[in-house]
Amino acid sequence: MILNPLPRLHINVDAYTISIKHRIVDGGYASGARAIEAYAAAGVNTSGFAGDESAVSTNYFTNGANTRTTGLDITARYATDFGRFGKVDWDAAVNFNHTKVKDIAQTGEGNPVLNAQQISLMSTENPSNKLIFGGRWTLGKWDVAVHEIRYGHTTSNLTFVSGPNAFSTTEFYHQINRPRFVTNLEVGYQVLPQLHLALGGNNIGNAYPSRVPSFTADYNNNLYDTLSQQLSEEGGFYYLRADLKI
Repeated sequence: MILNPLPRLHINVDAYTISIKHRIVDGGYASGARAIEAYAAAGVNTSGFAGDESAVSTNYFTNGANTRTTGLDITARYATDFGRFGKVDWDAAVNFNHTKVKDIAQTGEGNPVLNAQQISLMSTENPSNKLIFGGRWTLGKWDVAVHEIRYGHTTSNLTFVSGPNAFSTTEFYHQINRPRFVTNLEVGYQVLPQLHLALGGNNIGNAYPSRVPSFTADYNNNLYDTLSQQLSEEGGFYYLRADLKI
């Protein structure tokens, strides 16, 4: 649905539902003796893990479940003219979405091919909402763009790497990641009619994903919840860009 309630206000609303049957997923997870048997059948030697069989795991792709994703996208643009103080083109966008996992397939032993961690990868690892608000100000040869992005909360099921539930495929640490905010900023200048220079940064506040407890940190290799689809663990990104028209 497209709306133009005011002369300079443009709104676009897009609602959707996506159903996938027999979705190909990373499932069939096994650990311990069953995983060692699977590796042996494939000719892989796991003797180096003797005495620590729980650290051996394997999984495979399978048509594991049916999923349904419903969502709503709303975008809006509005132009303002401040005369000798320049012009501002405002823009905003919001997304709401939810994925439901159902009809999970079973192994030959009658067990679900997906565990809680694999289900969360498809359903709760992505923010259920995302908001972007900002605009671009132009005055003569100068332009400045600022956008604030809010990622909604996510939840993860993390693998224990120590303690009584170490490397369990049924018991996980339930981590809740609060909403995260990111600011993007860019300052540009039209040097020549054909040349535009811009200095900017994405995530200029250098925000990072939520930290995870040490008993899920895989010997400090994963300090952040990298399963969550909120932020990258790389922090801020800064750039100098030249646009040349020929």
